[in-house]
This record gives sequence, C-alpha cells and structure tokens, in this order.
Amino acid sequence: MEAFGAIRERLEASVLGLDWKAADIHRCTLVLEELFTNSVKYGMPAGADNHVYLGIVPAADRSIALTYEDRAPRYDPFAEVSTAHTNPDISKRGIGGLGVPLILRLTEQAHYSALPEGNRITLVFRPR
Repeated sequence: MEAFGAIRERLEASVLGLDWKAADIHRCTLVLEELFTNSVKYGMPAGADNHVYLGIVPAADRSIALTYEDRAPRYDPFAEVSTAHTNPDISKRGIGGLGVPLILRLTEQAHYSALPEGNRITLVFRPR
C-alpha cells in the first residue's frame, strides 16, 4: 500500500485551489483507497502489470471528475449493487460487500466502463 501515498498526494494537490474542507478530501481519499485496495487485492496477481491511472479534473463549480483505471480483469462493481451487507444490525452482517455502497454514498456520480485491457471508473465529487 506504499504506492497509495502517491495517489493521495496527487488528490490533495489537485484540490488545493478549490477551497475544499479536510472532510471532503478525506471522503475522496476513502473512495480512492477502496478502489485501489480492491484492484490490488482482487484484480492484480503478483507479478502482473500492477499500474493504476488516476485522472483528476477540477471544475469551475469546485467539483472534481476523477477517473480511475486499472488493468485488472473486467469487472463492473456497479452492475449489481447488493444491500445484503448493509444491515444496521452488526450481528446479522456478513463480511465484506460494503465498498460499492460506500462509494455510491460518498460520490455524486459513479460510472463504470470496460477498457480493452481493464476497467475505468469515473466519479464526481462535490464539496459538502
């Protein structure tokens, strides 16, 4: 997870002129960490081309469009969003399955598209 530090630094540098609160930056960082962790844990076997691409485009309304790409096998995390693991009673919750609902809750827009060799997730964040 050392490589995630560079991703976090890039995000922080990209929102400097947008007057975002620390909570907004943390929200984006949490989403990026979830995406990065899943790419590394599930999509990139050891020895594979483990690069991810991060594009960040600030907008005039202080929002950012974030593009996250990996070379993992194609997988649309938004195709079937399960709420099975979001039961408020923790004793009835299963392990895992909270990442996609978390991403959808913390972003204004989330979209998946398949690449010839991987995945692209485009997200929009606005300060709250």
